[in-house]
Amino acid sequence: GAFMRLVIEKDLHRDRSVWLGLLEDLDERLHDLTASEAGVILKCLVKTRKVASASVGLRRHAERLVKRVCARGQTFTRHGVVFALNGVAMFSLQGMQAEVEHLCGILVRHADLFEISILARACNSLAQIPSQSAVDTRVVETFSQLSIHLQDAERKYPEGRRPRDSTEGAGWSATNAFLFANAFARKGFLDGGAFRLLETKLMGALQFLQPDELAGCANAFAKLGPASEVDTVGLFKALAEEALRTVPSLSVRNLAVLSNAFAQACILHEALFRGISDTLVHLLDECAARQLVMVAHAFVKVGLVTDPLLPLLWRRACVVLDDFSWLETALLVQAYTKSGAPDTGVILRLAECVGERL
Repeated sequence: GAFMRLVIEKDLHRDRSVWLGLLEDLDERLHDLTASEAGVILKCLVKTRKVASASVGLRRHAERLVKRVCARGQTFTRHGVVFALNGVAMFSLQGMQAEVEHLCGILVRHADLFEISILARACNSLAQIPSQSAVDTRVVETFSQLSIHLQDAERKYPEGRRPRDSTEGAGWSATNAFLFANAFARKGFLDGGAFRLLETKLMGALQFLQPDELAGCANAFAKLGPASEVDTVGLFKALAEEALRTVPSLSVRNLAVLSNAFAQACILHEALFRGISDTLVHLLDECAARQLVMVAHAFVKVGLVTDPLLPLLWRRACVVLDDFSWLETALLVQAYTKSGAPDTGVILRLAECVGERL
């Protein structure tokens, strides 16, 4: 594991011969590895998967390492659990239901031994594991049990700082709250108590989030429903104010996610939508089909059907309509007809596209 880390640091992992030698040695020593050692090696494989995976079959080795972490008789190790879950997620490993069940059990039974930061990363990995009904059910159960643990700790300890969270960076932070929210929302675990706790950790700390995290927070909380009904108006106001500081420098993806999230939450923050419109006007050529549809739906849903961005968006969509999937085409048609836009050229182009596909 230490040698693999050195190989990555020195950028030697692009050399196929280096990896073949390392993995051959791994095959010989696999059954002697502790859970901690297997976890460290998994972490290295995840870091280098985009470079070496196709040529040396890292996926097969990742699967064997996950099984080694979960093997009978292995000593409990926090980082081994987290790295194993991340390996399952990042390599999209299938058929790992027993291993995921085992790792989830450890997380729940020993939750008080995991720092908040590690629990957040573990939940983030769980949310990215390939969807399978049995696995998804276990993941949601784990989220429910961990959220109860976190809420209990909040009542038991000042500001929820458990003894395990006393070291720098181990406890609550805006990023850790985002990771929990994103993971919970991604798997449809929309518990009100859990999200209220996460909201308290985010308020007053949103300035510490990266742009992707800020947009992701809005997206996660939007899945709870209309903000006025679930009492998240204050959070969305704070999210908008923070986003406005950086709107001109946000990526197309972040702008699309933000507009869609605010629309889902039924929040028309005029300054934010104006900023998004003014920025996207110059970036429409960079928008993928999905992003064009998300923005169109958002602006129409909040009633901004006369915004100057929309005519330009409709015309751009017509130019790249061949790149749209059936679903994206249907959603675009829906948004356009709801907007009441008078440009018959656009509707004719949409009708032509649908006709060709039929």
